[in-house]
Amino acid sequence: VVLNGSNLQDAEEVLIYDDGVEVISFEVPKDENGNSDGKQLKVRFKLAEGATLGAKRLRIRTRTGLTNLKVFHLGALPVVDEVEPNTIFTEPQAIEQNVTVHGRVDREDMDYYMVEAKQGQRLSAEVFGMRMGLSGGANYFDPSLTILSEDRNVLVSNDDAALVWNDAVVSTIIPADGKYIIAIRDSSYNGDGNSFYRLHIGNFPRPTAIVPAGGKPGETLTVTFLGDPAGTFTREITLPTDVPDRFGLTAEDEHGVAPSWNWFRLTNLDNAIEVEPNNTHTEATAGTAPGAFNGVLTEGDEADYFKFTATKGQHFDIEVYALRIRSELDPVVSVHEVATGKQLAANDDSRGSDSFIRFKIPADGEYAVAIRDHLRQGSDAHTYRVEITPIEPKIVARPTEFSRYVQPQIIIPQGGGRGLVVSVSRADFGGPVNFRGDDLPAGVSIECPEGWRGGGSMPVVFYAAADAPVAGKYTSLVTYLADPKQERVIEGPLSQLNLMIRGRNN
Repeated sequence: VVLNGSNLQDAEEVLIYDDGVEVISFEVPKDENGNSDGKQLKVRFKLAEGATLGAKRLRIRTRTGLTNLKVFHLGALPVVDEVEPNTIFTEPQAIEQNVTVHGRVDREDMDYYMVEAKQGQRLSAEVFGMRMGLSGGANYFDPSLTILSEDRNVLVSNDDAALVWNDAVVSTIIPADGKYIIAIRDSSYNGDGNSFYRLHIGNFPRPTAIVPAGGKPGETLTVTFLGDPAGTFTREITLPTDVPDRFGLTAEDEHGVAPSWNWFRLTNLDNAIEVEPNNTHTEATAGTAPGAFNGVLTEGDEADYFKFTATKGQHFDIEVYALRIRSELDPVVSVHEVATGKQLAANDDSRGSDSFIRFKIPADGEYAVAIRDHLRQGSDAHTYRVEITPIEPKIVARPTEFSRYVQPQIIIPQGGGRGLVVSVSRADFGGPVNFRGDDLPAGVSIECPEGWRGGGSMPVVFYAAADAPVAGKYTSLVTYLADPKQERVIEGPLSQLNLMIRGRNN
């Protein structure tokens, strides 16, 4: 793999955040005089069999700095390159099924690929375009996909599926033996030299949603995959005991593997899955609080109800996960008395497009939570997960530089320091906080003086000893309550957001 950039002549290491990719070797290309222009790094990767598919986040560390975050995508299919010209419908590039096409869209460009397929066969296509994280400048790549018959009839088309953000995914059952065309373009017919894509084409499964959309770490449960044109199917899944920062379930059958996963939450909550009919408060599916309610709104005018028993004075956070698990649902949540149906609370869009209610139980009894779509739409992709939990204190800490579209990097000079201004959000507790590194590089320490620890934003300084070795290391940075008057343990990660795409108006 050739990594392109600048000032790479003193590269020492390729740092990879995710499993499945191992660096075997790398070299800086040099001319006949032994000099390098610092614009390239040639790396040899070993890709592990059975590794989790998708984005593998990486940086290059040099003796003088650290690059921004970039991604390398790992897929299950062999890769073929786009061959121009393939911009005319009647002159598509012929390819086999079950390959990944590596291509590029230029301005006002349309790329056509032709495959042969049999009647009753599933044909799927999913593109990684925006998710490649390469867009920037005047244009950004927002791909659109279409599957057409040889006589130009559109079988299926998509732009901006919730499952894949601004990328596209299409899947259909072939109506007759013949040749079929997969067309890809930018949705606004933009494109430039950076509009690369990885287009997966084959008869692999491509469900758009799953129920339930969460489970307990370490448990084995049955999950239903929805939205695949070949029909609904179930799988028995054993969940990991460790909770990663990102997790999903990958659909697989005898024909192949879906190119990307369906997002899934790992929480210590008992699941309740809707049982129809549950469209009124008198028909509500029984669950528990704390607990999680899971289902799908297939009809646009319906609402799903779940009931639970609670006692006076209990406080609950009612959190709806829909868009955050890549559902098409724009949820509205409400709380009702089961006995009368009276609405006691409601919310829309407190979590972006998702919903949230903090609710105090007014009296002993049964209560119902109702979920509906804001626009009264429905489909197999309109899934949801409602988590009802006791109120617990939380810390969210992030560098403030993100608000200025800068990737903060902790690069510390030997014998010096590097400051980072951190925004700390305290939920349901107060008091000073401090920071620690669970496994800091040799010779590195963290300092946040006591006088700085009480604010909403505060500087954190990293120091390196004069003899600290030139090196780089992945370290978990922790924010925690540091108040001798409070004996409880409250902590959370100091997490860094990375803005991968900069489009119009940033």
